[in-house]
Amino acid sequence: MKTNKLIQLFIISLLGVLSGCSGSSEPGDGGITGTGLTNTVYQVNGTAQKGPFLIGSTVDVSLLAADGSALDTSLTTETTDSLGNFSFTMSKVGPTLITVNGYHFNELNGQLSSGTLTLRAIANIEEKSADSDTPPNQKANVNILTHLIHGRIITLMAEGKPVLEAITIAEQELTDQLEPLTSLVYVDRFSELSIYNDLDNSDSDGNNYLLFISAAFYQHATNLVFSSDISLDAKLSEILNNAADDFRNDGDFDDAALLLDQLQTAATQVDPDVIENNLEIRSRDILGESLPVADISSFLNQLIITFPANNSIISGDIEIRFAGLQPNAGISYNLLVDGEIAQSLEDGHQLFEWSPYYWSANSDATHTLIIEAKLGDTTFYSNLINVILDDGLNNQLILTYPIDNEVIRNNISPALTWEPLNWASSYQIQVFTQQNQLNPVYDETTVGT
Repeated sequence: MKTNKLIQLFIISLLGVLSGCSGSSEPGDGGITGTGLTNTVYQVNGTAQKGPFLIGSTVDVSLLAADGSALDTSLTTETTDSLGNFSFTMSKVGPTLITVNGYHFNELNGQLSSGTLTLRAIANIEEKSADSDTPPNQKANVNILTHLIHGRIITLMAEGKPVLEAITIAEQELTDQLEPLTSLVYVDRFSELSIYNDLDNSDSDGNNYLLFISAAFYQHATNLVFSSDISLDAKLSEILNNAADDFRNDGDFDDAALLLDQLQTAATQVDPDVIENNLEIRSRDILGESLPVADISSFLNQLIITFPANNSIISGDIEIRFAGLQPNAGISYNLLVDGEIAQSLEDGHQLFEWSPYYWSANSDATHTLIIEAKLGDTTFYSNLINVILDDGLNNQLILTYPIDNEVIRNNISPALTWEPLNWASSYQIQVFTQQNQLNPVYDETTVGT
């Protein structure tokens, strides 16, 4: 009998050890218990925002492997207030997928959403601060920018990129794609951005960028459902998920010109004062005091070329579209091709006839477009757009004399004439023999025509 008791005690003790090594986590416990490899607890704080997500929104947290695949370590928690704040603790670190689902506040109209929205982010939870051996209190916000790039980050990780490099690449690719909407060159650390400029976040330029892009997408969805029975929240979800899926494989939007044109139109309809007032009231209702709201006004008074898209291939005359500056009777606009004035522009869209703004067939086929606006002594410049001319357009600097196949006698000195380019300050003239088109028999640069 004594032997049996000893065996029972031994078995019970063994089972207890195995249970302590389990990687499971109870729902709602606020942390990931991990595999027991460390006793350190890592605190992670975040905010979920389209507009702010409501209290009780679901927050799912999952650790990822180095290749972006999901591990079996996860937890579920909730937002703790209606500004979208949440927190959790972890005993393991590394790339982490955070998924938030719930109702949110509409910053455009100041109302609560009628449907739920899901946004995602990938954050790298670090073991220690760069300048300290102690675990940092880390920020992992979820917003529209993190959602648009989360799939791209996973793709890059699957291709062998470390998570931090994958995040940096995806952030750069997205800002490049959205560059025609704004002159802001680069924003990073998407998971630290907020639509509020609170004391814990000093990147006000990045916050401004986030709120601007967020409002433009929301207004774009609003435009698409106008005078229809389609749910605004369903349409917004469809637009964001389609864009994220499109961006996932190559860091590029397949139909960037159309999307950017729609977003630019939407941005001109956004009222920054209304958005600021709505978000201030929301924070005051929740906290009892107003938080400073990110400022998008600077993005709404820019000179932006919305068409053609950057790196477009041009095969004929095109419509130049631009927007951004507030209407003013004293503003004049010029289109600059490769830095030189090629044509004056009257309004926000105008046909540009390429001929004779071309170069010979052996010149660079890539050229730049910029619009300048002059108001008194002040000059504004738009974003720069690169265009690529096809072979037909890149060979139309037209020689008017002599004509093709004309016979020139030895005792005649012909005067070469061509159609002038109205902005050209000089021309390079080269004459070749029919047998040798490598070494010119005449090579001269002339001033004027």
